[in-house]
Amino acid sequence: MNYANGLFHLISTSSQHVVIGMMVFDKWGDMPRRSLHWTGAILGVALYSLVFIYAHRSWLMGASALHGQPELLLFLLPGMMMALLHVDSPLKSTLLMAFWGTLAGSVMLNSALLAHTNWVILLVWNLSAVFWAGSGALLVRLLRIVWR
Repeated sequence: MNYANGLFHLISTSSQHVVIGMMVFDKWGDMPRRSLHWTGAILGVALYSLVFIYAHRSWLMGASALHGQPELLLFLLPGMMMALLHVDSPLKSTLLMAFWGTLAGSVMLNSALLAHTNWVILLVWNLSAVFWAGSGALLVRLLRIVWR
């Protein structure tokens, strides 16, 4: 394909692709890859924020029968989803999703989050959540390597 110097060249050397404004579409009109990445990132941040709110609410409720926080294992799910949606950079996209999801969840929980917790404990809890999300992404990556 010939991209030339301009932004809006309509040049196609094959019957499969057409270049419009430096975005590549196939001939059936699929969305460009960049739009799919943004959609996956927004879904990842939303899922991470929901898990963040659920896990934080159950953390504030008190000690469970297991005397631990098994709800932190739920952070594996957003990490796995990001690894499935962003094949080229699963860990980087998971860490970015965790950062933005933590900010979004903190904004939604601002009264409950800031009033009842110590900043050091909150930082350690957030790092644990990021660890589990990254572990989910690495687990998907490992399974892809094993089953190739």
